[in-house]
Amino acid sequence: MASVTLHDVSKSYDAAVPAVADLTLEVVDGEFMVLVGPSGCGKSTLLRMIAGFVAPSEGSITIGGRDVTDVRPRDRDVAMVFQSYALYPHMTVRQNLEFGLKRRRQPRAAIDEQVSEAARVLELEPLLDRHPDTLSGGQRQRVAIGRAMVREPAVYLMDEPLSNLDAKLRVSMRSELARLHATLGVTTIYVTHDQTEAMTLGDRVCVLDGGVLQQVGEPRALYERPVNRFVAGFIGSPAMNFVEAEVIDDALVYGALRIPLDGRLRDELDGRRSVTVGIRPGDFDLDGDGAVRVTVTPELLEYLGGEQAVEFPLAERGERFVALVSPRAPIGLGRPLELCVASDRIHLFDHGSGLALRSGRDAVRRPLETR
Repeated sequence: MASVTLHDVSKSYDAAVPAVADLTLEVVDGEFMVLVGPSGCGKSTLLRMIAGFVAPSEGSITIGGRDVTDVRPRDRDVAMVFQSYALYPHMTVRQNLEFGLKRRRQPRAAIDEQVSEAARVLELEPLLDRHPDTLSGGQRQRVAIGRAMVREPAVYLMDEPLSNLDAKLRVSMRSELARLHATLGVTTIYVTHDQTEAMTLGDRVCVLDGGVLQQVGEPRALYERPVNRFVAGFIGSPAMNFVEAEVIDDALVYGALRIPLDGRLRDELDGRRSVTVGIRPGDFDLDGDGAVRVTVTPELLEYLGGEQAVEFPLAERGERFVALVSPRAPIGLGRPLELCVASDRIHLFDHGSGLALRSGRDAVRRPLETR
């Protein structure tokens, strides 16, 4: 196992728009780090720089304390799992697992031991004599993971390995990956655009946008203490609700929403007369003593099994909010509904910079590290 450190790493294909910009990140030994962000945010480029497939334009990369910035991919002691399974169709599962070890001229006894152990851990033993075209998508991905696993690398690199699977299989494979990491404890860097995947798998999550690291932290910290509006809107499903509110008569006001200013909110505003307000859908409540109460008229209901998603406007032709409430709540379209939310669940963001006011004073220059 080994730590991975990126120091001031940048990559530019086009000088005007860097794919990765001045990124510093440390992945500790044995950690499962997830890189997440929208398409084009630089997460796959970053992973390929760690693997050695792409050379950084600036900065350095170390693995296990060794500078590998100019080291060839095969000499970095990493193993990569790609989005496509990339299995040899004419080989059996056993032969696919053995292939890399044979090329490295490993002794036969060592090959048999490593393949048997990988097959046991990944529950591939009944499949060893079958060919890839007879396997399901999940089974093929387990073989691809096993092929990386038998190399016993210091670091696993995974580039959206579950994106080709259907929704149900993705959920089960997430559990498989979590179990595998708990068993092996090998440093893993995992790329995905799926924030649910990131939140369920990562010890820590690194959020990127436009090649810039926005925030690094444990999943709960990113959800509860986002450093800026981008992270707040990207992490969480359904996404956080936002409105541009103004201070009127000692309250933040937008349409039907009126938030009385308590000491914390007043301190965060720090004299501002307008601010971006964010409220997560799950923080609304039908029965509670929240300081913020709003009467709305639902225009869309979605029954999701364990909850109902209620969509409503806050003002005429204004922003639409979503609230998640109990599936048993007697809600009707077009009928007024009172919702409440605790004031300490309200998030405030600066209009111009997008920084969260509660952390923005400490995170103007660098992304916030949250634990």
